[in-house]
Amino acid sequence: MSRTGSPTLTTARRFIPVAAILLVAHLLFQFQWYTTASESQPVLGANFSCKRAEHFGQDCRRALEGVLDELGARQLRLSVYWSDVERSPGDYDWSSIDWQLDTLHARGARAVVSIGMKAQRFPEFWLPTWLRLAAAIPADRFPEDHPLIEQYLFPYLEAAARHIAAHPAVDSLQVENEPFVHFEGHANGWHIREAFLARELATVRAATPATRISVSHASWSRRDATWTWILDNADVISQSVYTKRQRGPWRWLYIFPYRLGPVTPRLPTQAAEARRRGQELWIAELQAEPYEGPSVDVRREATHDVASFSPRWLHDNLRLARRSGATRVYLWGVEWWAFLREQRADSQLWDAGRSLFAQHGGQRAASSEGTPPRTNE
Repeated sequence: MSRTGSPTLTTARRFIPVAAILLVAHLLFQFQWYTTASESQPVLGANFSCKRAEHFGQDCRRALEGVLDELGARQLRLSVYWSDVERSPGDYDWSSIDWQLDTLHARGARAVVSIGMKAQRFPEFWLPTWLRLAAAIPADRFPEDHPLIEQYLFPYLEAAARHIAAHPAVDSLQVENEPFVHFEGHANGWHIREAFLARELATVRAATPATRISVSHASWSRRDATWTWILDNADVISQSVYTKRQRGPWRWLYIFPYRLGPVTPRLPTQAAEARRRGQELWIAELQAEPYEGPSVDVRREATHDVASFSPRWLHDNLRLARRSGATRVYLWGVEWWAFLREQRADSQLWDAGRSLFAQHGGQRAASSEGTPPRTNE
């Protein structure tokens, strides 16, 4: 006669391993730095792009003044668009960035300004029209391989670095915008190699050796070690942090890169290594607007259809940023806030942002002191 355990005991024995696995998974995913690390008080700033403001039907000058005067931001991240500056070969017109910097300076605000081929917002690569047509670079290639890019980019970079760094409102320069980030279907699939970016950095540093230089990146997993290359070659690593982005053909499907437990990029480690070297970690883009799929035009969507971002998400994201060890955090999406307020009669995000800038000392510009720039060896 065979002996068998009771059904209750057998069920319990089967349940214990499963429960243990679930408990371990819970601990791995929940007790990570983004929920447990101590909070700091980084300087809070905002990204601003005339291209984005105009995309939403806004007057750029009024929009920038609103960010400064109504939101109270005193540290901005701007971009110089090569397509606006060099409309004909070798002829530079800096008026598109000069008036913005003058507007900041009049209010005691400061800016980090990105220069290069890539800049904020779609289509990311902002080549002058004449150069884009002449080069005719195919998709999924390296623009740097075309001789016309090298011929015109480096003189432009040198001129941009000298001109922009000399403005009293400029705190630092950023070379290229997310040069190593590549998403299928975006930015023509173009890439920038590390060796080419190193040459760009050297050009900018030679032109303005006293200016601090940052490079931005978006680490989507902990295994991405690109940030170490950036710290080896620049003064500041600037991360782009997006916590909720739509993915795939279904509008309801979102991914959460900063809820992936042990896979989540470990920003405090990056911050600690930067401090050890006498450098800094910044969050160049902290998501503060919906991140929908490329087929979605948020201007034409009903408000409830793009409600994937809210004041609660904004506060949660800022809490994560405070735990990251970053010394500066630039919010990404103030143009969207203005669009909601002006054209949808929805001021929730605008009001929440204004409160946050007041709480985080938005009226003080980030100090121009701190991490010294590298010196040429």
